[in-house]
Formats: sequence, C-alpha cells, structure tokens
Amino acid sequence: MGTRLDLRLSESYIRIVLFICLLQPAGVAVASGGSMEGELATDFVLYSLDGKRVSLSSLGGKPVFLNFWATWCGPCKMEMPDMELLQKSLGNKVEILGVNQGESPEQVDTFVRENGYSWTFLADANQKVGDFYRVSGYPTSVFINADGRITGRRVGMMTGEDMEHQIRVAMGNEDEGFRQRVTDLAAGLQKTDPRIKSVDVASNIASLDF
Repeated sequence: MGTRLDLRLSESYIRIVLFICLLQPAGVAVASGGSMEGELATDFVLYSLDGKRVSLSSLGGKPVFLNFWATWCGPCKMEMPDMELLQKSLGNKVEILGVNQGESPEQVDTFVRENGYSWTFLADANQKVGDFYRVSGYPTSVFINADGRITGRRVGMMTGEDMEHQIRVAMGNEDEGFRQRVTDLAAGLQKTDPRIKSVDVASNIASLDF
C-alpha cells in the first residue's frame, strides 16, 4: 500500500514539473539569479578568428556586449540578425564580442563566413571565460559599461528591443540619432536579408519610443 502511494505521488510530482516547464515561454531572456550587475567585469585574453589578441582592457573604455554562444544553439542563431543590425547601427560606439564556447576556431570561422556576420568573434575553446561570467546556458549576454562594471546579464534569446535597452543602459546616455539610423537600416536590410525579415527587426528595434 505504501509503495503504491509513493508511486502515485512520484507520478503527480513529475506531471507538475512537466506542466511548469510547458508554461515557461521559449526563447525568453531572463535575469539570472547571479546577475553580477554592479560587479567589475573580469578581464580576459582571447584571440579573434584572424589571430588578433583581444582583452577587455584593450578596448579603450568602450561599453561591451559579451555574447556567449555555440554554433549548435538554435536560440543563439535566432538572435544574431538583430545583433548584426545593432553592430551596423552603433559602429564603434559599442564593442560586440561573440564568445564561442567549446568549439574550434575553424568551426566558428566557417559559421561566421557562411552567415556574413561582422562583429568580433572569439574562440573560448576551454570555456574558461564562460566560467568567469558564470555561463551555464546559451545564449548568455553580459553588458559592461565604459568603467568596466557589469550593467546587465541575461540568459536566453534576446529580442532586438531587449539588446537595445541593455546597450543604452551600458552606454549611460541616449543617442538622439540612434532611432533614425536603426529605422533606416532595418528598412533596407529587410528587403535584402530574409533572416532579418523573419525576426521582424523593424518591430523589435526601429519602432521603439525614444
């Protein structure tokens, strides 16, 4: 009798857990319990795909968007067109670093070339930098201001609107011309790039109320 009751309780527990998991929206970025906001960002040294040495301390005090990802990660790939739009909109105002986790530079280089992305990609093959930033799932995004302090950390796929908000917090100011640049770029890129059209970047970013 006790064994049957235990089994029924176990089955009920499993059903409750599954139900809660189904309620969790897919692809939603959340602030991690260990958000790290306000902490000084840990410096690191990695190499870009063209062999250049890159460290946080070498970036000249610019705000930084660290994106931890992998080529097999679907949500990572889904958010990248929005990241490309931000890269083209912001130019050298913010440094976007795509920190690949656990894959070879050759794998990363092939992926980047096939997709035509233009921000800086780094290979963290042994995932030590990921450990510094408490990465336990992909994508994980970390936003750092010009003083080297973490202003935001999000786990999961971000929309363009989410990214833009976090970058503005890291920048600590508002760029009056930003909306117009993004609007113009989104309109042009949607005509030529089906990936951007599929994630509706114009809706995510260009229509924001600045």
